[in-house]
Amino acid sequence: MSTPEINASEPPSAPTHKVGFAKYRWECKQSSYNYFIKTGSGDLKVLSVILLIVSFILMKETQTANVFVPVVLMIESFLFFFFIFANVLAFPRYLTKLIWPIFDMLNDFFAFIYLAYVGFYSIIYPPATLEKLYWQVVGLILSVAFLSILDVILQGRHFLDWRTKTGIKYKSDSATRSKSLDT
Repeated sequence: MSTPEINASEPPSAPTHKVGFAKYRWECKQSSYNYFIKTGSGDLKVLSVILLIVSFILMKETQTANVFVPVVLMIESFLFFFFIFANVLAFPRYLTKLIWPIFDMLNDFFAFIYLAYVGFYSIIYPPATLEKLYWQVVGLILSVAFLSILDVILQGRHFLDWRTKTGIKYKSDSATRSKSLDT
């Protein structure tokens, strides 16, 4: 069995001379960089939170919403905000590398399901008094659902390509398989 080779483009490891809060501050910077700049998932979540809060405020102004529509909007905005806050504070660095991306992807997937349901329910069962603002809110909700599924696709691309994400480069699998078949 061969040992893995370390790729030369590996991200810099934590400075060994820093301890305590200085090391945690470095980890927060790295986590924020990875979340916002490298993957772009953070940008989509911030945009989703802004759109959800705007749609919640506009839905309250129309006063034609069903009871569950504002509740779903606020719950999803709080969940998105939690994942933004957790990534900025570098929580994924302290959790298992497999659990955190799955939680984040599942959150986005269920947000897509809930928001698409709310959007299409609002289209199918409109209120008796229709306002132009109501249709704009429905458009905002469906656009956030689209952003959620786009985030799932972006995260899935990085999640499935875990070999390059960890910086470990494996030798060819065919050479390893032929060695194991010979023995």
